[in-house]
Amino acid sequence: MILRGCWRCCCARGCLWRCRRACRIIFALAVISVLSLLAERWRSRAPQDCTSVPARFDLRNVPAMLYEGRAPSTDVSEPRRIPEGPRRIYIHTSWRSGSSMVGELFNQHPDVFYVYEPVWHLWRTFPGAGAAALQRGARDMLRSIFQCKLSAAFRGLVGTSQVPGANFTMFGWSDNKALCSQPLCDAYSKRQVGVVEGKRCRRLCHPPNPVQMDAQCRRFPAVVVKGVRVLDLSVLEPLVQRDDVRIVHLVRDPRAVLASRLRTASALAWDHAMVARGRVIVGRGRPRNLPLWLTSRRRLEFLALTSLEMLCESSARGLSSSLKTWLRDRYMLLRYEDLLLEPERSLDALFRFTGLEPHRGVYNYLQGLLQAPPAPLPPPPAISRSAISDTRPPAPPAFAVTPRDPRISLSRWLTILRPDVIRRLQTTCAGAMRSLGYVPLC
Repeated sequence: MILRGCWRCCCARGCLWRCRRACRIIFALAVISVLSLLAERWRSRAPQDCTSVPARFDLRNVPAMLYEGRAPSTDVSEPRRIPEGPRRIYIHTSWRSGSSMVGELFNQHPDVFYVYEPVWHLWRTFPGAGAAALQRGARDMLRSIFQCKLSAAFRGLVGTSQVPGANFTMFGWSDNKALCSQPLCDAYSKRQVGVVEGKRCRRLCHPPNPVQMDAQCRRFPAVVVKGVRVLDLSVLEPLVQRDDVRIVHLVRDPRAVLASRLRTASALAWDHAMVARGRVIVGRGRPRNLPLWLTSRRRLEFLALTSLEMLCESSARGLSSSLKTWLRDRYMLLRYEDLLLEPERSLDALFRFTGLEPHRGVYNYLQGLLQAPPAPLPPPPAISRSAISDTRPPAPPAFAVTPRDPRISLSRWLTILRPDVIRRLQTTCAGAMRSLGYVPLC
C-alpha cells in the first residue's frame, strides 16, 4: 500500500519528499537490473567470429586443427651433457596441466625417489603470506629435498593434520611408491611397475617420519619433485646453477586448463585465492574480498579465471627465461598434448633429458593410461550464465590418475567453456598460446 501510494503521488505536484526519493531509488534499481540483464546476455551470446569449429563436430578430429606441430622450444630437450652423480629433476607446471600423470610416470620408475607437492605444507603453514611472498621459501625447501634432507625441509611445518606440533605426515605419502616399498613397508615393490593404491598403503604401512624419508631418499640415484606452487621460474636459478637441477616445464592448453579447473573449482578454491592474492584476500582458509553480486559458484569461477590469467603471465615469463644461459642444457619444454598424441616419442625425450634409464614397464604403464574405452560424445555447449556449460559431463575424481581417451581429453573444453570465456582467455594468454603453438578459435 505504501509503494502504491508513493507511485500515485510521485508525479503529483505536492508529493512528499520521502515518496519521491523512494520512487527514484526504485526506478534506478529497475534500470540497473535491466542493463545488467542486457550486458549478461551480450556476454553470453556466441561471438560471430568463433566459427572455426562447427556446431556439430567430432572431438576425435579436433586436436589436429588446435595444436600445430610441436612446441617451438622442444629443441632444448636434447641436452649435450648427461648429468653426473645424483639426478635432480623438478617438474615445473600448474594445476590441471597433466602433472599428476607425468609425476606418476616418475613415481613408477625404479630409480626415482618421487616427492609430490612438498610446497603444499609451506602454503598451509603460512596462509596469510600469499603465494608471491613464499617463493624463496619454496626454493629453500626444494634444495633441502634434492639433498635428501627432508627432515630439514619440513621442520616447523604443519602436516596433513593441519595441527602445528602434531606428528608430521607428508602430503600424498600413501601414493608414493618409494615410501610404500621396502625397507619401510611391504605394500609394493619399487622394481615392479603398477598402480599404487593409497588405501592399501595406508592399511599396511605406517606414515614415515622425515628421518626415515631421508634414509629412503638416499637409496635412489634420482630425486624428482613435482610442484605447481613455484610461480616464477627465475626463482629456481640458484638450484639450477649450484645443485644441477634440471627443469621439465610441463604446459597445457590454457583453455583446457580452465575447463578442468572449473570442474574441480571447489577443491582448488583455496589455492586459486593464494595465487590471486592482491585481488583476493585469504582468511581462515576461505577466499574473501570478492564481488558481492557473485553467487558461490560464480565466485569459484572468478577465482579460477583470475588465477589462470595471472599464471599465463608467469608462463610467458618462464618461456622467456628458458632462453637464458643459466638454463642451457637444463631445461625441457613438454606439452601435455604431445605426450598424449605421441607418447613414446615424448617419453624417449624425457628419459634422455633426465638421464634416466628407459624402462619398458613405464612405457607400458603410459600406454595403459591412454587406452580408455571411447566415451560417448557430449552435446555442443549450451548458452549459460555460468562460465561452464550446463551440459558438461560429470567430473572424475579431482586428482586421480585415470585412463583417458587422448583426443577426447584434449578437446573436451570445447563442450565445457562458453564462447565468450574462450575469447577472454585467448586474449589474456595470447602470447603464451602463440609461443606454445596453440591455435586460437576467435
